[in-house]
Formats: sequence, structure tokens, C-alpha cells
Amino acid sequence: MRRNSIRKSASGVIAGLALLISACSGTQRPDHLRTLPPKVTDVEVYEAEDWRVEVAKLEDGKTALLRLTGADSEIDGIPLLHEYESDDYGRRWVTQIRGRERSMLYGVRSARAGGEAPYRIHPPNARDARFAERLDEVPSELGDAIARRYAQLLDEGVIEKLQRYDRHYEIEREKEQLSESLLVTRTRCDLPELEIGVDWETVGDQTLLTQSISGRCDSALTALRQVCEREGAKEWLRSKIESVECSLDEEAVEPQVALDEGTLRFRFALESVNLDQKAREGIEGLEDERFGNFEAVMSFHSTRVCQDESGERFTVISPLADPEDQLAYGTEETLYRVPHYPGIGLGWFLDPRSFNPKHSDAFRGYDLRYFSKIEVDGEQCRLSCGEREILLSLADDETKEKLLSMEREPSPFDRVPHALARDKAGVYYYVDRGNTPETAKDFRLYRGQRGALRQLEMRDVVSDSEGEIFESRSGTLRLVLDRDEAAWLQGKSRKDLKALPIEENLGVIFNELGVYLGRPLGVPCDDL
Repeated sequence: MRRNSIRKSASGVIAGLALLISACSGTQRPDHLRTLPPKVTDVEVYEAEDWRVEVAKLEDGKTALLRLTGADSEIDGIPLLHEYESDDYGRRWVTQIRGRERSMLYGVRSARAGGEAPYRIHPPNARDARFAERLDEVPSELGDAIARRYAQLLDEGVIEKLQRYDRHYEIEREKEQLSESLLVTRTRCDLPELEIGVDWETVGDQTLLTQSISGRCDSALTALRQVCEREGAKEWLRSKIESVECSLDEEAVEPQVALDEGTLRFRFALESVNLDQKAREGIEGLEDERFGNFEAVMSFHSTRVCQDESGERFTVISPLADPEDQLAYGTEETLYRVPHYPGIGLGWFLDPRSFNPKHSDAFRGYDLRYFSKIEVDGEQCRLSCGEREILLSLADDETKEKLLSMEREPSPFDRVPHALARDKAGVYYYVDRGNTPETAKDFRLYRGQRGALRQLEMRDVVSDSEGEIFESRSGTLRLVLDRDEAAWLQGKSRKDLKALPIEENLGVIFNELGVYLGRPLGVPCDDL
């Protein structure tokens, strides 16, 4: 709800009340009160389940004493002076608590309510508001009782203490909110002695009133919880971090994370965004003597290396690495990056040479029948190549560390099937191309019987939205692949061809045409 802002200090509110009281006539001051109770002209009572708000309206028609009960909050039973506000968006009664503007009784206008603004009760300690109903009957003496109670609490200093800004109270409140998150972090990350502190000297009064410092500092604890569940993380954190300290630094718009003699220091500005993510990235980047940084520590511990019987060929499975580096295959001399296919899970890789009819033919856009898989199963690895299953052993940490330090090479297989056609005599016409943006127009044409296709040298290639035309160097042979038809032209002779879908013929292309016979794909099934 958009609303006009009202900012009054506690002393200003009380001074205004004093003027109001002095203007009242006919009100009797009880003997035990120094302050004259204000004159109440009308009382309204609203209830929402066990919450109750009494509104004792004063003579000026713009102010009232509101008393909340049943909410188990620090203002329960304490009448506070409120000012009434109303605009096109709604209405509300406004007061000040601990230096902050507060409204525990308000209404938002809605078409459903016929343009009215039904009241809701929202105690300071409650997360949500509740719609309130107005009581029809109100005791006649209630207004005077509220006014006397208000005057009594003014005399005792309770009202002034409750409404004035209290820096110590605000800091303790922020600490309490942080303590809950700290307890969770201690338990989840196995850090029973972990402490968290805030450099309150960097936080001004206005910031304490208007911003959640604990919420921002909690980003460091949240980041710790996000990483500590990973393999090797708890042990590393226990050996490095004893406490967390956060501070406000307006120059640190890009949040800063540093480790200083066991203290994790987290600096941020009010304008900083994505604090959880930035804190996590900062923690992951903390220096490590052996692996370089903490992220590499976790990557090492989570990585598994599967080796074949010879101990010479390895598959590296790194779940925490970037997607393109999560799977690699090769030897201690050359390690190939296995192409990543998003959405199907870690360990799956395309190998059209192996076919498994039990796999789904339409999983998130992939035909998994042509995919194989490697996974860690306890203290061994299970490699499935089509319908074959092979058990592999796990390599030791020394081998793992060596392989992780190696540069990954791109896949040795650099071609992609592009088109396939066949004539009635069983002669196949196959076209592939390069598998990178730079080689995507590098087409090659093969022709021949199954198992005996040979590459034809091409002079011109025309490729557009309607299809492709491939022409031999002599100009006498042409393959036309239009959107709706395919044909082989030899001189003036034309032979219509049947176009075959690539996706349904991967097994034929890789296993039967002979084009890629004996050529490695750089995947774990290459050498089995």
C-alpha cells in the first residue's frame, strides 16, 4: 500500500499529547497520576481470532489510543498514541515503536470490498496480518480505562522507553536473529565452536532502523551451509575457520570475502546484491596450499576416477566441475573432454555404436537408446555400453590428482552426421560436417554400398533453407538434398533417392556404413 510517510520522535509524540491534554476540559486527574488522562470521545474494538485492538478516539478526530492484546508482543496491553491516515489506497493508524514507524491496524482498499478498506490486525511480532471484525458492543467505561492506563504508563516512563530509538536494543535484536542461523550452521557443518560477529561501528543508526544487517550477514552463514555438505568440505572448513565477522563497507559494492587467521571476514555495501551467491563464490575461492583454492579441494574429493583392468585407461567423473568438464576419458598422456548433454544427468554420453532398446527413445529430446552411461557404485564403477555392462575399479588419489591437473583435449571425433539417403539398389549417400562453429560448413560426401562407402571430392556446396547441393570436382556428379526430396544426378541422368532420418539411423551410420570404422569417439566405450 502506498502511503504518506509520518516521522515523529517519541518526545514529539508526547509533546503533542501534552498540548492535547491541556486543551481538554472537564477531565479529572486521578490523585495518583501526574499526567491528565486524555479525553476519549468514542471507542471501537476489532478482533481477529485471539488478537484484539481497542481504538480509543480522541477529541481532535485524527488521533487515538490503540491497545493491542492477545498477540504476546512487547506492546501487548500498552495503549499507544496513533495518528490516522487515509488515501486512495487505504487507511491506517500509525505510531512509533523503537524509533520505527509502525501500523498494527490498517486496511487496503479493494474492488472485492466495494472500494472499502476492511481493517487487518498486524502485531509487530507477527509475520502476517489477519482480517479483523468490529465488535458491536463495547463497555461504556473502556475508553476512560484506556486513557487512565495510558497516563499511568506515561508517568512511569514506559511509553517513552518503548517509543524512543534504542541502539543497544536494535543491535541485540539483530544478534538474536543471527543466532538462530548460527546454531543451524554449527550443526549442519559440524562446526560446534563457530562464532559470528558484526562490526557495529560500521553501522549507523539510520541503517539499523531501515535495513536488515543480520539478513545480510547471514549470507556468509548461508554460503557455509551450501558448501559444507560437499565431500571434503567439513574437514577443510574445520581446519580453517573459527569465526565469521561481517562489516558494512560502502566501497565494497562487490562483496569481499577473506580468511584472516581463522576469521572469515565478509564485507558488503547496502547496494550489494546476490549476497548469498557472492559469499559462496568468495568462500570457494579461499586459498588452499595443495589444490589452489577451496573449490578445487571439494572438486578433488567429489571426483571419482574409474580405471580399466590394464590401469592405463581412465574415466574421470567430476560432479562439481563445469558441465563441459564433468566427464573425461583417456590416458595419463591424453585426456579427452566427453561432450556434455544437458538435462539427462551425470555420466551419460552419446555412443551411437552401442544400442540399448531398454532405454527411452524420447527423454527430454534425447534418444537414450544410443546413449551409454558410467556411474560410481560403492567402491567400483559400472560402465554400460549398450546392453553390455562392465565393472571397473577406482583409481587411487595419486592418479586422480595427476589426471585432474591435466589439460582436457576436445573430443577426437570432430564430425556430425548431416544427411543420409539411399537408392533402390542399396547405394547409400551420406553427408557429414564439422562439429564446431568454425567447421560447420565443412561438408563431406560419401557414396557406396553398405560397409564400403568412399569419400567423393566435392567442388561446390550450396546450402540454404531449402536444402543442399553437392557437386563433384568434375561437375558431372551432383547430390541434391531438398527439403522434400533427394536425388543423385550423373550427367543428364537423374536418380531419385529416399531420404533417411539421421536420428533413426545412427547405428547404421556408425556401425554399418564403414565411414567411421575403427575411429575413436573419445568416450569410455572406445576400448572395450
